[in-house]
Amino acid sequence: MKRTVITVDGNGMLSIPSNLQDLWMSEGELVDMLHVTAMKLHAVIRSIYKDGLLTVSEVQQKQETSNGIWQTLY
Repeated sequence: MKRTVITVDGNGMLSIPSNLQDLWMSEGELVDMLHVTAMKLHAVIRSIYKDGLLTVSEVQQKQETSNGIWQTLY
């Protein structure tokens, strides 16, 4: 699966890819970009699902890494 990510440079400037359909980020990438803990990220994601703002099927998928480990992408 081809995917793109949002990046932040040293000056805090966001680089958002033009093809948003391929925009999928791992937990680690989101934690690094947002400067939050994994626990905080999970709490926010659960809250979004609970409030019905987004559904799991819309914004979450699994991907197998090259070493056979599955990661969740958002």
